[in-house]
Amino acid sequence: ANNAEFPKLSINQTKFDFGKIKLTDIKTQEVEIKNIGTKPLVLSDFKTSCDCTFAQAVINGQVSPLFSMGGSGNWQGEIAPQNSAVIKVIYEPKIMPVKGKVNRQIIFKTNDPENPLINISFTAEVE
Repeated sequence: ANNAEFPKLSINQTKFDFGKIKLTDIKTQEVEIKNIGTKPLVLSDFKTSCDCTFAQAVINGQVSPLFSMGGSGNWQGEIAPQNSAVIKVIYEPKIMPVKGKVNRQIIFKTNDPENPLINISFTAEVE
């Protein structure tokens, strides 16, 4: 099956640090995803590890709903071959007030057979 055609996901980062932030800050990081395969790449089942953390996909200028801990329902996004999209990672600590080091995740599924589950994690230190 050497000539099989698949979507293939390329991601520019899966871990980052917001550094020291205030409880009232809202931090956003954009993560770029490319489909370097030959079939459409489907993103689905977005979830986050905490109600304070949100994910949003921007594909061809179309903006998804904000996804949080409750998940994304039936929403799916499709990235055409050789196109890219942005996943916005949004952290709003005052929703679940904490102090000190935090580690949060955003998880979603794809139809890339080599990358069926993507986990983007970030750290921050809330002052």
